[in-house]
Amino acid sequence: MPSLTGTSSAVAASAGAAGANIKRVLSFGRKERKPGEGRDRANTHPPAGAPAASGPSDAAASKLPPPPPAEDKAPAAADEPGKSKVTRRTISFGRNKRALNREASSKIASNGSAANGGAATGQQQQQRQEDVRRLRPSTDANTPARGNMNIKRTTSWQRGHKQSARASNKASGEVASRLLSATAHLLVEILPAESRVAMRQVSAAVKVALSVPPSPTAELPCVRFTHEGGLGGQGKENQDASFVGRPSADVTVFAVLDGHGKQYGRLAAQTAARCMKTFLCGHHRWLLAEPEECLRLAFREAHFAIRAAILRSDPMLRLHQSGQAPPYILQWMATDQDEHGEPVYKWDAVDGGTTVTVVVVLRGENAIVATVGDSAAVLLSRDGTGMRQSEQLVAEHSPTNLAEYVRMRAVATGKVKFVYDCPDFEEFSIFCEDTHGNTKLDLNSQRLADEHEVMFKNGRDDRFTLVVIPEEEISLGELAGVPSAAGAAQKTLVEEQMITMTRSLGDFFPHRYGVTWEPELRVLPLASVGKNCTWPLLLLASDGIWDIWDFDEVSDRLVAPAASRPQSADQLRLRADTFFEETRRKGNDYFGEAADNLTGILVDLAAAVARLKK
Repeated sequence: MPSLTGTSSAVAASAGAAGANIKRVLSFGRKERKPGEGRDRANTHPPAGAPAASGPSDAAASKLPPPPPAEDKAPAAADEPGKSKVTRRTISFGRNKRALNREASSKIASNGSAANGGAATGQQQQQRQEDVRRLRPSTDANTPARGNMNIKRTTSWQRGHKQSARASNKASGEVASRLLSATAHLLVEILPAESRVAMRQVSAAVKVALSVPPSPTAELPCVRFTHEGGLGGQGKENQDASFVGRPSADVTVFAVLDGHGKQYGRLAAQTAARCMKTFLCGHHRWLLAEPEECLRLAFREAHFAIRAAILRSDPMLRLHQSGQAPPYILQWMATDQDEHGEPVYKWDAVDGGTTVTVVVVLRGENAIVATVGDSAAVLLSRDGTGMRQSEQLVAEHSPTNLAEYVRMRAVATGKVKFVYDCPDFEEFSIFCEDTHGNTKLDLNSQRLADEHEVMFKNGRDDRFTLVVIPEEEISLGELAGVPSAAGAAQKTLVEEQMITMTRSLGDFFPHRYGVTWEPELRVLPLASVGKNCTWPLLLLASDGIWDIWDFDEVSDRLVAPAASRPQSADQLRLRADTFFEETRRKGNDYFGEAADNLTGILVDLAAAVARLKK
């Protein structure tokens, strides 16, 4: 540590005549310097030409007493011309050796000054050596140290700092211990077998976690199926997607997605499936702790991932936003023909999105259903008498959903229309208001729709319906670097769009008018599923399957008879394959190559429900 040197004016004035330099040194544990080292070197060597210092030689120094103390006014070598007297005031923290040496030297000097003329007798020299032995530390391990040689000075702030550090370390250790206890069952999942054996010695909480039996979630067999519809092999695009994820023994994720939109439907479904699987499996601990919040964020991330993927797919796309409504994507496209049959280009909104239905089974105890669109999740079973049962877990977000109509009208009053899809393009509103202002199904419009030959879309007597998004005129600024008319500043008319659902991912122009990516959720305790049913199954499927069958018909074909034994995984697959092939064949008979894509995941819940009953 650097020396702190300070000289007051009064001391400097009194010491100036004597040529004295007074140094105040703050020393923290420095080793004792020998003469001629460090800063003492300038004071131990006289300048050139100065007279030699008077005094005994080094050989005689051991026989003669040191010079008398300052109060005896004895002449010193520093009084000679060219010499300087240095007085050091040292504040020492924790230094022992130098203090003991100075004390011993002071004692020896006082004994020596008592002799006549400063000469040491044999008795005095013997007394001096005895004093040195008494004051210096003993080298005998069996002899206890005497005197004040082990005195150490510490300040209160040092002690307080050390005590605070010890207390902080103790508190941190307790927090780490509690955290380890709380997360032990999660930590051991990612460890290999040899590491688990080693971890048994770390914490009692880990031992408990390692002794927990396997989660029933890991024992959920499932069968997946997908087909483009029709005969197959005709080059038809399959816009459906699905995935199954098991990021841990406590979490299993099933999902079915149905893309729509000629140009970007497939891209939307595949992008959303990839994004959601990555997100949910990567955040499975959060999914286990707060499933609803984690699922909502997964849907949101997938929605924006679709937007980014579409923008990357074509350089002639631009993102447009006006006001506070969400932005949407415009594309330079041919929307009409002139009188010569040449295409007319303009900026118009792209269409394309996807439905999503996700079911997350947690610890084999609860199933969390989150959905947007019309890809339904249906619980299939039989009651105690063997009668088939079915329950749609979340209602489809179709134009006939009254709650969705009320929600969207609150966002875009008077602009969005919910109508039947008439072949002659007549528009009959699905809902109306009664005399009390309450919204209800318009039976008169339904009758008119039947008269105009609106078709039924499934065996549940649901008619084809549409949500009509109004057209919008917008102003566009100039695009630098874009050639021809596409880059010029202009006004354009965004044509109206029609969509068959009120919630979806993608579909960015309809999202300006109330269509949302926000999923509808439901928590299904599996313990309640097994109270009044046998062999429960869960089927997630796109509307290409649900448009062919009634829910109870599906239950009758997939759920084993009540009197049968539990079906094995091979039996489950055989029943599922038979059902899906029959669905494809019926769709081809009804619609030919216009039949919709078919995708489904059949999950066997029987083992999980049976374990909860025990």
